[in-house]
Amino acid sequence: MNNVTFIDKRERSDTGRPLGSVVNEARDEFKEFAQTRVAMLISEMRENVQTIKTAAPMVVVGLLFAGTAWLVLTGALIALIWVAFTPSEYAPFFAFAIVGIAYLILGGILALFGYSSVRDKSITPKRTIQVLKEDRDWFQSEARTQL
Repeated sequence: MNNVTFIDKRERSDTGRPLGSVVNEARDEFKEFAQTRVAMLISEMRENVQTIKTAAPMVVVGLLFAGTAWLVLTGALIALIWVAFTPSEYAPFFAFAIVGIAYLILGGILALFGYSSVRDKSITPKRTIQVLKEDRDWFQSEARTQL
């Protein structure tokens, strides 16, 4: 059987090198490491911004149409309730009050649900943090083996 030996490029057995060159090499490797992580973070954030830029105009137009429809349907609902109270001179007041109170209750419930979902959602760059945690674990394990 043939024996195969794998050599990690970080584990060098050069003992005759000056300390200054070792420090410079370590500094250069750390700088490259940091630049890679920063580039990864910037790339991930650019992807998120590009998604928002693409979706924002469609959301605005959709909300404009939905708002218009909401006002028209609210007017229709008020008119229907108004007709139900027609003999009374307070029919407009009852119609507006009933619809307003119903919207207030519904809006409060939806706002609470929305707030709880936003509170539970994180906007941190998860992939970058995961890679940094893996790097930290690797550094710790390397430090333990070197000591």
